[in-house]
Amino acid sequence: MIKSMNIAWWVEKWASLHPEKVAVIYMEDKITYEKLSKRMDATCVYLQSIGIEKGDRICVMLKNSVEFLELFLACGKLGAIFVPINFRLATPEIKYLIENAGPRLFVFDEEFFKVVEPLDLLNHRPPIMMAIVGQSSALPNIMDYRLECKNFMGERPFIAGSVAPQDPEEPHVIMYTSGTTGKPKGAVLSHRKTFFNCLNADIFFKMHFDDIMLIVLPMFHSGGLFIQTAPTIYKGATMVLHNKFDPVKVFEAIERHKVTKFLGVPTIYRAMLNVLSRNRYDITSVKVWAIGGDKTSKELIESCSNLRINLRQIMGQTETSILLWASEEDVLRKPNTVGRPVFHAEVALFQRDGRRVSPGEVGEIVVRGSIMMKEYWKDPESTEETIKSGWLHTGDLAYQDQEGYFYLVDRVKDMYISGGENVYPKEVEGVLIQHPDVEEVAVVGVPDETWGEVGHAFVVPKEGATLTSEELITFCQGKLAQFKWPKKVTFVRSLPKTSLGKVQKYLLQRAKDGFFNNLIPEQGALMDTLEMLAKMKVGFRLGKTPFVPEKETVLFIHGAGCDSSVWLQQLEGISSPFNLIAIDLIGHGNSKGTSPNSISAYSAWLADVLRKCFQSKVILVGHSMGGAITMQLTKDHPELVKAIVLLATGLKLKVAPQFLEGIKNDFENMIKSLMKYAYAKDVDPSTLKAGIDLMLSTGKDTVFNDFWACDNFDIEGEAHKITQNSLIMVGDQDKLTPPNLSVSIFEWLKESRLVKIHNVGHMLMVENPKRVNKEIEAFLRDLNQ
Repeated sequence: MIKSMNIAWWVEKWASLHPEKVAVIYMEDKITYEKLSKRMDATCVYLQSIGIEKGDRICVMLKNSVEFLELFLACGKLGAIFVPINFRLATPEIKYLIENAGPRLFVFDEEFFKVVEPLDLLNHRPPIMMAIVGQSSALPNIMDYRLECKNFMGERPFIAGSVAPQDPEEPHVIMYTSGTTGKPKGAVLSHRKTFFNCLNADIFFKMHFDDIMLIVLPMFHSGGLFIQTAPTIYKGATMVLHNKFDPVKVFEAIERHKVTKFLGVPTIYRAMLNVLSRNRYDITSVKVWAIGGDKTSKELIESCSNLRINLRQIMGQTETSILLWASEEDVLRKPNTVGRPVFHAEVALFQRDGRRVSPGEVGEIVVRGSIMMKEYWKDPESTEETIKSGWLHTGDLAYQDQEGYFYLVDRVKDMYISGGENVYPKEVEGVLIQHPDVEEVAVVGVPDETWGEVGHAFVVPKEGATLTSEELITFCQGKLAQFKWPKKVTFVRSLPKTSLGKVQKYLLQRAKDGFFNNLIPEQGALMDTLEMLAKMKVGFRLGKTPFVPEKETVLFIHGAGCDSSVWLQQLEGISSPFNLIAIDLIGHGNSKGTSPNSISAYSAWLADVLRKCFQSKVILVGHSMGGAITMQLTKDHPELVKAIVLLATGLKLKVAPQFLEGIKNDFENMIKSLMKYAYAKDVDPSTLKAGIDLMLSTGKDTVFNDFWACDNFDIEGEAHKITQNSLIMVGDQDKLTPPNLSVSIFEWLKESRLVKIHNVGHMLMVENPKRVNKEIEAFLRDLNQ
């Protein structure tokens, strides 16, 4: 392998030539290339000491930091594969990535412990080692990353031919896509790709040895890692790392460190403009203001230019990094362009049949050369769909002008054919967004018996707007050919988006199957189950499988002070032929209405919801107060319920007078104290932060009051009225609804089964979701036989 194609070699080179040159400025620390080289070596020795070998994957979930950087470099030197993970993801999403990557080691920040703990990686098969980065000492069976590396400082790793990368095509990084079209895919990126991307970034940024690059984009994405971090090291320049974006701190850093190069996305620049319009900063040191991540509007370009920020456009994707770029002059002269191809790649536009298009004709952007990924990790089908005859198909539709500049039109998967005519949703969206009552809009193609496909617009109206489908469709008259008009409009409260703010259109295309739940139904519209829930102002979350109205439904009911989010790991983790829905009770989450103040009142409200929204009997799963509601409803309305599951459910739980007094006099501390009692282990109550925030914002009258009482239900005397099959689960360390209460319910209910789960408390579905999911799956399986 050519040594210069390994990014770790450049650290060693600059450490040898300019040992005192500052490589990284992070918070108050300045780390020279010599020190960075030593830290890289210490990390290598640590990794070797725990058995990491060439080709092993190392998953890293850290914010921008020196630790992130040294792990990236150490993997490059050893031949291990670096797998950065987006720390903004939820636990089920992280679980999917880890299962897919199959790492030997998982390194994470202590800040993310509450998200990581439910993954139960220490009991994973095959085993996954864990290391934590933080101020506290390591937890049992979890290594203290900083301490481990410190112990090896000054040592050099054993680098033999069988260890270090021998071929530039060997994988260096697996970087997961953002998942706008489905499950994230792991793009396998080679050492050669890293190197040639550095060459392209060198040209784009006009990089120099004396440059100071400010990095606020997350390093787990291509922009932060491959377009800024790696090229800065390649050039021997200095990077200023910020672990989160703060527009004020950006300008302060520019002034203090005389930053010369910067890259942001449109949302970042808008926030910076807002600050710059009210405050004066010296930004004259910045020579290149780069923008990427999305097409830049003419208005943003002009607003930046008015404040002496002349933008340089960049376009790329995870699979390639930089593809196209436009200079400051080009951006002003051709405001809608995304630029011309980079130097170290061949970029073209192809029709579906593989034919190259003529200038002005729309085609898919394809690329070949050293900057493209090798494959999608463990996904040969997607790889075959993306890389054809040596060309990587980006999925972006564009056209070229006579000077060779590219203009984005849409995504290939978003385009649909209506009556034989191509329709590009972005064009339709561009018209609809001009309506004064439209805040956001996304258009997708959906099947139609007459036209093949038609447009379905999902519209977020502006606050207070009274907009109708007919009005919005008519708005297209004179602005679009009629075959481009959307045939259906659905008004929603928000659009589903990735962590980068990109709309997940594949979820919208499956909205009728229940993948989208922010509906705002129009007056007089024909309501299905989900639309009726929205009409009744019931907040809800859906499981991972499509919602089918004809199927039976499992309905999850949370306890006091929580909302439907406590069931996320059940919605994502349970495999079942039933629909899975978790609802928000009134006074909690997104449900609206006058808050009931008793179990029987909640039961009556929920019975009304079941009658109006569901076509068949439901299986109720209730936790704590939700379990009490489940029992009351099942007793009062047996015709609505097929079976019940009770988690941590007690009997006639009157709130103790001193507890009510505590809520009245010291609400915040009493709530936090309550949350601590909910867990068997010493778990920070912020695990249920949404629930705490809800209780603090709504107060005792709407959250607690006296509604824990099963006021009209004599469980011992009336238990015989509940004849449905039931599953009862409780944690043996539950201090709020002790196990003996569940034992009593088990004894009184006829068709019941009791499961005690060891070493968990009141929040058993959060503390041990695997076991809870397993028991619910078995119960549902038995019901379905």
